[in-house]
Amino acid sequence: MLKISLAILFTHTIVFAATFDPAFEMKKNWVSTLKNLLLEIEKKESHLLVKNEKKFLESIELIKSAWADSRYDCFYAGWPSQKKNNLCQHPEKTNAKYSKSSCKSNEFQCQPLMFGSGLCVSLTQDKEKGSLFSRCESKFKNEKSENYNFLKSLTRNELNDFRELSVLAANLCKDKSTGTCKEVMGKFKRGMSAIDQSFLEDASIDNLPRPQAVIISHDNHDNCDDKNHEHEKLAETLKKVVSKSKEEDLYNKIKEEFLSSPFCDPSKVLNDPTDRPNALMMKELYADLKNLDPLTSRAPKKDLLESIGKKFNLSEAVKGEVLSILSEMSNKVSDYEQNRLPLGKAKGHILQDYIKNYKESFDDKEKLAQGLAQQRIFKLSDGETPECPFVSKDAFDKAMKGHQAVIKKQGKKITNKNIITIVDYTRPSNERRMFVIDIANGKILHNTWVAHGMGAGDNGKGSDGFGSSPKMSNVPGSMQSSDGFIIATGKSEGKLFGKNLILNGIDQGNTKLAARAVVMHAWNTPFGNYTSGVSYFDSEEPPIDVIKKIKETDFKNSSVKDIEKAVYSLNTSLYTSPFMSPTEGCLGVSYSNVKHLDRKGRDKSQLELLRDDLPGSVIFNYSGPEMKSNYF
Repeated sequence: MLKISLAILFTHTIVFAATFDPAFEMKKNWVSTLKNLLLEIEKKESHLLVKNEKKFLESIELIKSAWADSRYDCFYAGWPSQKKNNLCQHPEKTNAKYSKSSCKSNEFQCQPLMFGSGLCVSLTQDKEKGSLFSRCESKFKNEKSENYNFLKSLTRNELNDFRELSVLAANLCKDKSTGTCKEVMGKFKRGMSAIDQSFLEDASIDNLPRPQAVIISHDNHDNCDDKNHEHEKLAETLKKVVSKSKEEDLYNKIKEEFLSSPFCDPSKVLNDPTDRPNALMMKELYADLKNLDPLTSRAPKKDLLESIGKKFNLSEAVKGEVLSILSEMSNKVSDYEQNRLPLGKAKGHILQDYIKNYKESFDDKEKLAQGLAQQRIFKLSDGETPECPFVSKDAFDKAMKGHQAVIKKQGKKITNKNIITIVDYTRPSNERRMFVIDIANGKILHNTWVAHGMGAGDNGKGSDGFGSSPKMSNVPGSMQSSDGFIIATGKSEGKLFGKNLILNGIDQGNTKLAARAVVMHAWNTPFGNYTSGVSYFDSEEPPIDVIKKIKETDFKNSSVKDIEKAVYSLNTSLYTSPFMSPTEGCLGVSYSNVKHLDRKGRDKSQLELLRDDLPGSVIFNYSGPEMKSNYF
């Protein structure tokens, strides 16, 4: 009997897990979409792959504008590659990731991100080049019966390659009206979200893609009268900054104001406390709810419920209702399927009660501060005491000194002279290391997360493994961020990547910033989807507000599928990571709504607030004490 019960348990566990794997389903769906595109390209342009043909992909014009990663501009049988004399080259010549693997010398390795590793097809004659991808697909269907399980265990490097492949596919389809390209563009964001969810095993799944910027002129303000943009308060402050002691006074003044501001209130860092419970508290509650499952814990359910009720201030009515449900559940492992519905109802009632009766005063701020430190959003000043991080003194000093020099040299372009943004890249990426400073009033206007480029070869981990001091570069295709002084010019919106802010590099370390299309765009935070209240993707549904879904679910009368989906959506929204998922070189900022942290009370996303406040101002990307600049 024991063997039978364990077998049933194992079977049910597998079925349950397989039912809820939205990221895997999204990746499968996205790979199928990419395959359709490549098969269409091969069908229309197979003859162009043959040697001596004049052009490749003539009917699908490639993007002309530069991009942060411009290494690849065509597909060769599914492999990103480069053109030479308008002919797409064999990836063995252009793509370091291509190898024969287990394939024979006269065979071609099919793209492993689409077919899994070790799938080979014959390549002995030029005429076979034109059908490589379709033959890979046929062999994949015959030998592996379309088994995509290899997508479940992709390495970080493979996920980076998957991103690159996806962006190239979207670039190829930009402004194209074919049915396949419409499908690619329609599913692009969800596909990238699935990749980014997997990129960090315990990270948020709501990762927005990088925006495609349209480079605009940066000389719109050449005829502006500088005097019209001067602020008396700013001029007075800048005079003070000339003195070293006064500069230190300004730093201390701004820091003191910042530490007492809402930016450093533990209960307000991750979400608006008037709207929903803190993400760290919800994470702890969800973890405790797992113990109600008979598969997880054999402890008395009444004792567990009392412990959860005391810890999360549950109402007596809900505790009684949940206890009644639990008492009806069978303790036999073989009845797990029968227990799924009552177990889902019990969890749902507890979650609804906690959200409904949540009060900010219930949050233990010291406990929350410790949790923020564990996530490296706060830092431990002495190894034990959580502290709200502030920009380093050296970064501040260099920013203020350079700011004056920039205004003196670039004055006509700096129409917003009282604002300077400092990105302190020496900080871990989970810290909110972007500081937008109102110099005239001596206070921080915005404090948020900002990602850096993935091209440093460390998957975004930086020098310390947590995103600090990543490598900087001014080279196109490096996918690295650039340091130095930058002018934020104007708002832009691309068809591929949405809203962004154009950046114009004016320093020795970022002269090619505009040519690389490095912009400020929306990105994920360590709790990205929770802070915005958005989570749970699958191949069919749009993103939803997790808390709202839990509030509105009828846990008494809904199906087990809908109940588990609502509860599981919370789980997917609470993934965290030790460092932010990197971008392709752009400044990736939080896309969450931060009305409770906006000094003007605007109900907008962090990106929109920055798009409103930064045009015409100076941004300083600080990479460390040894960095070079034309302005200090």
